[in-house]
Amino acid sequence: MKLVAGLGNPGAAYAGTRHNIGQIVADNLAERLAASLTRVKFRSRFDLCSRSGEKILLMVPQTYMNRSGEAVSEAMHFYNMELADILVLHDDLDLPFGRLKVVSGGGTGGHNGLASIVERCGGKDFVRLRIGIGRPRHGEEISDYVLNRFYSDEQQHLEDIVSAASDAALAILEEGHTKAANRFNGMKLLPETEGEEK
Repeated sequence: MKLVAGLGNPGAAYAGTRHNIGQIVADNLAERLAASLTRVKFRSRFDLCSRSGEKILLMVPQTYMNRSGEAVSEAMHFYNMELADILVLHDDLDLPFGRLKVVSGGGTGGHNGLASIVERCGGKDFVRLRIGIGRPRHGEEISDYVLNRFYSDEQQHLEDIVSAASDAALAILEEGHTKAANRFNGMKLLPETEGEEK
């Protein structure tokens, strides 16, 4: 069994913001997996589904970002899962918009959601799909930048990026993170003239 958690903040005020890209991808992934994410448990919207014979718990924590680990650890312990069975979908400031990176383990890069999961789940050896949101272009404070919506030119490409991130998540589930990393890390999803400005 695998656990897939799309990180973000709950509530309409945060819908569509950069910090919620993990949730956006999780909702897209739910459509691919014929899951509804309407069940409520583990402080999350969730559903149980399967892919290629593998059971999957797909969840969107309804805690705030900095308490994501509370939701993930509840589900992990309920199903007696290992850290290696967890895939976390999250935004990443250090990747340009339009880039994806599959990694296993590593640091948190200052991401409060990842830090909470490391703390509450007892380790860092889970798989992450890092979804690039880039850095502010106009001198915005980071806290404001991540809680705002994407720039207008980014919005034009967001659907394709979310779809590619869902492809990457499915590849991780079906082929393992190493093969998925070989396919998706470094892949450019935008034209050369776009998505590179930070």
